[in-house]
Amino acid sequence: MALDAPAGPPPPDVVTERQRQGWNWAAQKYAEMLETTAYIKPATDLIINTLRDKYGSSAFTLLDVAASVGEPGISIAQCFPQCRVVSTDLAEENAKIGPAFASKRGVANITYESADGQAL
Repeated sequence: MALDAPAGPPPPDVVTERQRQGWNWAAQKYAEMLETTAYIKPATDLIINTLRDKYGSSAFTLLDVAASVGEPGISIAQCFPQCRVVSTDLAEENAKIGPAFASKRGVANITYESADGQAL
């Protein structure tokens, strides 16, 4: 009995759709995990220090691509109230959950959009 050769990898649009569905499914749990752990803090601190060195107290706009619910964007917006953060993610649920996540921390200078980073 001969076995058929594998069909090959799925097309990119199928992979993107699977990723979108997976992150929509996980969005709330991921947001809860971010609230209770500090695993992203070292990277966030590095980004904040780099932005502080580059911009000081000047206004700037930051585009956060594949941002999930907006971290580290929320921390950046909190540290730089003069800046504007645009948080984007493929999963629509992250754009729905993100504003409440930011509001809980008193951050208003961040907006959320659902967007495919590959298409930006």
